This record gives sequence, structure tokens and C-alpha cells, in this order.
Amino acid sequence: MGWSVNRATGLTFHRPGLSTRGYTLLTPHGDTCTYLIDLLGQVVHRWKFTHIKPGYGRLLDNGNLLMTGSDVNLPKPPADEPTKPPPPFAEHVTRLGGYHTTLVEVDWDGNRVWEYDNRFQHHDFHRFANGNTLVPEWVELPEELHRKVRGGYRKPKEKLPRLIGDDLVEITPDFKEVRRIHTWQLLDPVNDPIDPTDRRWEWTHINGIDVNAKGDIVFSPATATVSA
Repeated sequence: MGWSVNRATGLTFHRPGLSTRGYTLLTPHGDTCTYLIDLLGQVVHRWKFTHIKPGYGRLLDNGNLLMTGSDVNLPKPPADEPTKPPPPFAEHVTRLGGYHTTLVEVDWDGNRVWEYDNRFQHHDFHRFANGNTLVPEWVELPEELHRKVRGGYRKPKEKLPRLIGDDLVEITPDFKEVRRIHTWQLLDPVNDPIDPTDRRWEWTHINGIDVNAKGDIVFSPATATVSA
């Protein structure tokens, strides 16, 4: 798969009898806006962001938009120089896919009503009915576990950083941490190795999370090959 400079934009195909009624929320990569479009491809509403580069958003039951993104003033990630000592953890994470700094809730008119800053959050989030929010947070693994985890690859003469795992952190509306789940404790360093096509930088790299009606949490790691 790849990108084409000639790719079409706007509504390109529609079979009314088979499509599900409703609206679609999307944030084009590199755009400053999130759009709500109808089945005809028409923009019915947009939210523009100036303090973050928007990444992924969800409409909440109250009609507000919860959006994750990165600080527009964030310095460029450090260069990939494998033979040199790795950068500090706080800088290293900025070069990982899906990195974000901010989770912001805005109303229909784009006014900020809630904002959570966490320089180690990434990808997905979940808002509970009680108002709490769950986010994945990158953490450095203990040195002993770092040595035990199998898989992945290193570049020639690469000085590897400490392996990174994920915690799932639940916070209240007033930013109090009420739960922290070490997802890396749920995996086996030998039986659940890093995918051989991935750098030996991360063990899990959660891409998505969801919670069912019973409160069970499901998460999808991008780099770990999880055994059944």
C-alpha cells in the first residue's frame, strides 16, 4: 500500500441502499481541523485547533468532542542515530508513532471545557460513564525485564534504549489518578516476543483500547506477538 499525489478527495462512491445512516467524524492527517460529514460528503460541522495538532477524536454522549493531539510548540523529535547513546526517555518517546501530549474536550462551538496534559500518552483513550478517562501511557520497563524480553531487531552497532511498555492510566475529571494497570505484567517475555520486523524499542505499543459493559478492558498492542 502507498500514497498517491493524485488520490481523490471528497465523496467518491455511495450506495444509499447499503450504507448506514449517520455522520462520519474524521481528522485528515496533518490538518488543523476535525470534520463531521454527512453521507453526501458535505461538511456539516468542523472544529479547528490552534494549540494542538489534532490526531484522533470521538464524539461524547453530551455532544462534546474529545480529541487527542500534540502541542504545536513541541520540538522536533531527535534524529535516529543508532550508534550514539539513545536520547532521554522524554525525548525518545516523541519519535514513536502515535505520540501525543494533550487530550482536550471541546464543546460544539470549539470552546475548551477540559484538558489533560500527559507527555507520555499516545494513541487511544476511553471516557467512562462516570466521567473518568483511560489513556495508555508509555513507561520504561524494569532493567531485568528489559533483558528478558525476546524478539525485535537492532541496527548494526545500535546502542539500544531501555525497552518501553504501556500502563493504562485512569484519571478523574479533576486529574486524580485512580487506577494504573501495568499491561506489560500481563505478557510473557519469552512467549510474547516483540515482532521480528520491529525495532527493539517497545514491547507493546498499544494502538487501541475499549471497555465493555462489564468493565473488561481490551487492548491491542502493535509490536508484541501475544500468545493465545
